[in-house]
Amino acid sequence: MNIQLFIMPITLILLGILLNFKTFHKIGGNGYASHFSKKSQETWLFAQQVAPKIILKNGLILFLITIVFSMFHTVLNININNLKEIIYTINFIFLIITYELIESKLRKKFPNL
Repeated sequence: MNIQLFIMPITLILLGILLNFKTFHKIGGNGYASHFSKKSQETWLFAQQVAPKIILKNGLILFLITIVFSMFHTVLNININNLKEIIYTINFIFLIITYELIESKLRKKFPNL
């Protein structure tokens, strides 16, 4: 197994855990800081509650996907370089999905902002 493939899932998992333990109450650069989350103190605090859970969950899912692809790349006859491209593409897609899930929860909770 190539350890480089696990950098993004492990980063998301650690980020989710760290953000769960430390809530940033002041609107600023620490915590989950998107344009929408900075609109008010209420949106900021909600984002700090929701983001760690989504980030951690998606990190765990991505970790499992990476394990499955890494274990079965020989069975599926996938070249290691192609495997890296597949995993990196999935990582990128998961980053976008993670962001969109958090933002959609914010928009759903605060539809008038």
